[in-house]
Amino acid sequence: GIKWMSSLEAKFEDAKDKKPTAEKLERLRREKINRFRNQHRINVQGTDLPDPIATFDQLQEEYKVHPKIMENIQAAGFRVPTPIQMQAIPVMLHGRELLASAPTGSGKTLAFCIPILTHLKQPRNKGFRALIISPTRELASQVCAEGKGFVNSRASKFCSESVKQH
Repeated sequence: GIKWMSSLEAKFEDAKDKKPTAEKLERLRREKINRFRNQHRINVQGTDLPDPIATFDQLQEEYKVHPKIMENIQAAGFRVPTPIQMQAIPVMLHGRELLASAPTGSGKTLAFCIPILTHLKQPRNKGFRALIISPTRELASQVCAEGKGFVNSRASKFCSESVKQH
């Protein structure tokens, strides 16, 4: 038979039957990510960028960062990632190149140390596994000191002897 309904009822009926499409869900997800980046003043360029993290716990959940590294992050008193850490860590854990700029004291060292240490926990390959180049001895010493706080000194050698001697 024929079913008669008002235009208001028809609109409600149509809206009820429509399920969100994959494209719409992806668009909503991207909008949410962009709002998060804007809220934290994170500016990015590039394609197919990994989503930023909101908590350090996501590193273990999504990226399988070694539990010891996670323990050391908590023990050092880090509770919430800074904006540079929110975006730079996922980018580096995805093996992508990164050029990042942030003010002094914003957490850049931790932002690159976590991905490096995560990489170093993987099976060894021959040759250099990580190299950090610093423009000054003072900055090299700071990076060395901060990096050592996230490794077990008996199991890993974070800084070369030449940095310590010069």
